[in-house]
Amino acid sequence: MDWNSDAISCFHALGEGTVNITDIGDIADHGALAFNGSVTLYSPKNYNGNGDISVEIRVTVCDPVQ
Repeated sequence: MDWNSDAISCFHALGEGTVNITDIGDIADHGALAFNGSVTLYSPKNYNGNGDISVEIRVTVCDPVQ
């Protein structure tokens, strides 16, 4: 998240499934979400084993966290 422009700057993952948000922190103060449910996360660089879809869905992929 680019907090200066209030825009998403890159994506770590895409998720498929169902989740229920149970708590949301103060977004203005870098708040976090709490949720329950079931979701499978995929990298846009290798979506569900089918390769890189980041160009097709027009997203920038975040650098891996080290």
